Amino acid sequence: MLISHHPSAETAPIAAGESLAGCSTPPEQLAGLFEAGRKYRSFKYWDKVRVGSSESHITGQGFNAVKFDPRKPARTVRRNDGNLGMHGAMHWTECRRFSLPEFKRFGSFPDEFCFAGEFEEGIRQIGNCVPPLFMRAISRHIRENILAQISSGERAARTCTRFLSISQSRSKPLSRDRSARGLSGSIPGSLPNNRRRPSARPRPDTN
Repeated sequence: MLISHHPSAETAPIAAGESLAGCSTPPEQLAGLFEAGRKYRSFKYWDKVRVGSSESHITGQGFNAVKFDPRKPARTVRRNDGNLGMHGAMHWTECRRFSLPEFKRFGSFPDEFCFAGEFEEGIRQIGNCVPPLFMRAISRHIRENILAQISSGERAARTCTRFLSISQSRSKPLSRDRSARGLSGSIPGSLPNNRRRPSARPRPDTN
């Protein structure tokens, strides 16, 4: 049976700015991000891009060069956002790409979660995955609204099957051999062994 509604939200949407509250980035990583912001063309129009918009409104290109809006939920994290030479997600007040700890927050990963690899590899894994809290909401919905109904339906089906099996066994017709021989096991028309007619006495010879 298909469920006609989608999973319900477990929390209210969290704005990107709020999600980064208290987020800490290693100083050496932050310094590298600022250097990339000054070096690469992908940040050339950062100061002209409106918050919540992309470079495409200026040059007709750079659809992925998006300056996130801190008042709205973060946009989708792309697997290539870790490549600083390419267009990608940009901070709203600082000319730089977001740090790995900040991308973790956008992807709903715990701060202590460790990815395989460094900056670019970690962001690639975030971009390729389904956010953990999003997947948790989906899995809970499946368990409570689909699997629970299937389980209860299977239990009812098994109970019905057992009942039918018992009923059929009680009303099962006699086998061909037993029907041919009768309930007593003797040939039809004959009496049981302990009820056979006495044999006729021999007649005396009158000759």
